[in-house]
This record gives sequence, C-alpha cells and structure tokens, in this order.
Amino acid sequence: MARSTIIFFLWIVFFTSVEAQVSIKADKMGYFYEGLLAVQKDNKWGFVNEQGELIVDYRNDIETFGPPFDPDWYLNLRNDYMYHPFNTLPVFSNERCIIKSGDKYGFINTKGNIVIKPKYDAARPFYMNHALVMYESKVLIIDIYGNEIGKIEEPTTSSSDNEIDVVCLDTDINREEKKSTKQAASKIKKAKEILRQFRLNGAGVTGYTNTSGNSCFYFYDLHGKLKSNRCFAAIGQFSEGSAPAQFYDDAGAENYYGVIDSDGKVTVEPRYKYILGTFSNGMLAVYDDDYNLGYIDKSGNLKIPMKYAGGMPFYGKYTVVKLHKAELQKMLGDTYYKTFADFVLIDQKGMVVQTFQIERSSHLPRKIDFGYLYTGYKQTYWISENGQEIIKWPEEGNPLIVNTYPGPFYLRKFLDGAQHVQFYDYQGKLILK
Repeated sequence: MARSTIIFFLWIVFFTSVEAQVSIKADKMGYFYEGLLAVQKDNKWGFVNEQGELIVDYRNDIETFGPPFDPDWYLNLRNDYMYHPFNTLPVFSNERCIIKSGDKYGFINTKGNIVIKPKYDAARPFYMNHALVMYESKVLIIDIYGNEIGKIEEPTTSSSDNEIDVVCLDTDINREEKKSTKQAASKIKKAKEILRQFRLNGAGVTGYTNTSGNSCFYFYDLHGKLKSNRCFAAIGQFSEGSAPAQFYDDAGAENYYGVIDSDGKVTVEPRYKYILGTFSNGMLAVYDDDYNLGYIDKSGNLKIPMKYAGGMPFYGKYTVVKLHKAELQKMLGDTYYKTFADFVLIDQKGMVVQTFQIERSSHLPRKIDFGYLYTGYKQTYWISENGQEIIKWPEEGNPLIVNTYPGPFYLRKFLDGAQHVQFYDYQGKLILK
C-alpha cells in the first residue's frame, strides 16, 4: 500500500458539528496517532485533535521523527521504522513528543509542557512507556518521566553457538571534538545512527550490529542486560510472551525461522521458511518451503494446515487468507468467474466463514481497528470484522489510503490538478476535508 507525505499547500476543514466548522491553514499535515494530528504552518508544528481543536500550539522545536511503531512492522521482522515514509512527521506516543533545543533532545506532553528536559544526543519515540535515548555515549532506556531504567551493555565475546567473536557496539561518539558547528552536527548524526541500531520490541530491546559482514540481532531486557548472547539473523516483535526469530545455520548463513520467549529461549525450533507477524490469539502465521501458509500455536503444533497462498495474522476471531486459484475455483464453481476476490475470511479452526463478491486485485486486505481495509484497482472497501458489512468509500473515486493508524482514515486523491485530503471514520462517513 502506497503512502506519502503531503507536501502541498492544504486547507483543512474540520466538521465539529453540523452548525460549526473550523478551518485551519496548513503547509503540511501529518496523520492521526493516538488521537492527535500534526499540522505545520510557517515551518512550525502544532497538534490538533479529531474535533479540530489546537491542542499543542505551533512551535519550532518539535522534532519530526515518526511513529514508535508501524502496523506493517508486525509483518516484517527486519523493517526499521526509521526508514518509514512517515518518519519526517512528528507524533505523540504515550503522550510524549520529541523536541530539540540546540543539539539536545527532550520531550513535551500533550499540554505542550516540557516534561523531560533536552539533554540527550539522540532520542526515539516512546513505546509502551519506554524510550531509547543517547546520553554521554551510552544507549539508555528511560520511562515517561525521564528516569533511567537501564543502559545497554555490549555483547560478550564467544566462539560458539552462533555467537560472534567481537564486541560490536560502537557507541564512542566523542571521537569528534565539539570545535565547530559542523563537528557538532556530525556528532548528532552519529548518535542517531547508533540509536537506529536499537528498538523496543514489546518485551525488551532488540539491538542490531554489523561487524565483518556478520549482521546480528541481540535481545536485551528493559534494564539493558543481554537475555542471550546468541546472534540472531532477525528478531520480530513480542506479543503474548513470544516473538518470531530467524536463526543462522552452522555455516553462518541465514536459515529458518522459529520462536523465542521473553527470556530469549527457543520455544519453537527453526523450521519455517518465513513467519508472518507475531502471535495473536495464540496463533502464528508460518510458511513452509513451498511458501504455503498455515498457522501454529505456541508449542509449534500445526492448527491450520499449510494450504494458503498468503494471509494475515489472527487479530481476533477471524483472519483473511488468500486461496490458490484451483481451490477457489473448486469452492465457488461457476461463480468464480464473476467478480470475486481471491481471499476469504476463516475462523481459528480454518473454516471459511465468508467469501467476498468484490473486485479482485493483487492486494490482501489490511487489518485495521474495526475490520479490514481492502484497496482494489477501482475502489476502496471497508469490511467489518466478521465480513458481513462492506462499505465502498468514497463512492465517486479511487482514493489512495495514506493513514490507517489509530484514529480516522486518512485518504488522498487528486481533483482538477489539486491535491485534496479527506478523513473518514470507520463507517465511511466523511468527517474532515
């Protein structure tokens, strides 16, 4: 699904009621995250709520860093949100937003008050009430009040069990003295690059290193202590006490995927070609060597056979899977040649509960808070959680979905050569344009 930052001059009209309207003139606009939308005017950023009220006044110290977590990140074990297209836009996460004063970073709350004074060389957004920061050449873990919770330690040396034989965290950012603005800027850049190697993973911290051609992911607890000195090829997000991980074979080549627990112990041996997302409702989507998808439980037992061409994690009672053409034709018979999508809704026993008589495209629906979002070639559809209700919106065109973070949908389309932005709620009702 394509996403992009809106760089044109925008007029945003908020409909707070039938009688009252609020108009805001903005040069650039972000997206709703935790109920707040970033808007820019005269090179200053502010935040408005879903009713169009200015919650945080425009200011020039707000850092454009991006969200702490991208929903698509569940589907990609290697994806670092630092490279997400939205990373040039500010957000509040855990009611904290990064600010920059001179060459130091801190945080404000949703009232615009500084709650963590700028003193860090680099900072990442809060996630689950913790954030990663660089301070005096060290990677620290802090809480929402700025208290230090932990400090990342370096991996110890070893020569067995896929553990690399070097200390590979380079956090010496003081090699360059602060003798000029250029050198100070270089220090900030290096601090950000170092901090980019780490991310909060729901149960601790994942640290990434690359030394002598060895790409390693390590797993730390929230105090910065290594859970395991094992070098993983990839570690996913933790959910329900477990996370998918990719392992190296004895020759040091990237191998199969398995599952680790919150102590870093292997609970499902690596035997899958790929793992999609993470555990949800005790189920995990896995691929075999032929790229057929099925679902396992936390013990590694196969609960739904590997027979699908693709699919999504179980976010609730149901999930969406893509059928192979032959199976879809067998299921639908002559009706297959009508306008049917090639995905179906199944329950946790693998039973088909709904087929969809909507246009077919190469995309699978995207899971959102209240159902699924499906972008066809000519139309966009909102599908309810149980698949019973389908809404086409907007009726008159084919919009590009840009935002599906918590909050209203964020749609973009072109009219008469101008770019217009529209927000819809989960019932397809236009609430902002």
